[in-house]
Amino acid sequence: MANAQTINNPCSNPMTLLQAKHKQALADRDSNSRYCTLATLEQNDPSQVRMRTLVMREITKESCLMFVNRRAQKNISDLENTRVEVLFFYPTLMSQFRMRGTLSLLPQKVVETHWQHKPYEAKLLDHFYARFQAQSGSIAGRKDLESGISLLEKEYPDPSSVPFIEDAVGLVVTANYLEVWQGNDSGIHDRQLYTLQKGEWHDQMIVP
Repeated sequence: MANAQTINNPCSNPMTLLQAKHKQALADRDSNSRYCTLATLEQNDPSQVRMRTLVMREITKESCLMFVNRRAQKNISDLENTRVEVLFFYPTLMSQFRMRGTLSLLPQKVVETHWQHKPYEAKLLDHFYARFQAQSGSIAGRKDLESGISLLEKEYPDPSSVPFIEDAVGLVVTANYLEVWQGNDSGIHDRQLYTLQKGEWHDQMIVP
């Protein structure tokens, strides 16, 4: 029997698999369908991994797009061109994707266009970070948060009235590695590894 780890065959773009599963998860109202987990290394301590659950805005055949707030993720804008990992898990489909790639920042004008489509509450939170307290900052209690949001609702009563804030940052992770895990009722699951080599995707089956 061939050693599975040595089999490395040219293949079509595996990002289309992720796109299809993401679309199916959205249709199934999977609780994780809109989210992903981004992992980076802390800049002040490269031995420490930091993970963030973020809203997934778009998945293309080359990359995925997320948005963060510069005040909420203070070191994120300094991570351009670094290697990161993104995890997608869809419980209803028992499908998991681990994507690795290079992080880059979306041009600010493009971010502004996308930001206009954010939910009303998410826009208000961006302004809360700037005016009252950054994400992960300390507050006395829930009432402080609700009070700040209430003030912002009075100032910007309509979603279209909330002005763009330059603290919004668009993150693009361009894939060069995709590991796919597919659950199986038998308990013996399937795993496939795809790696981008000299502009061409290659795949190999790996032991689950």
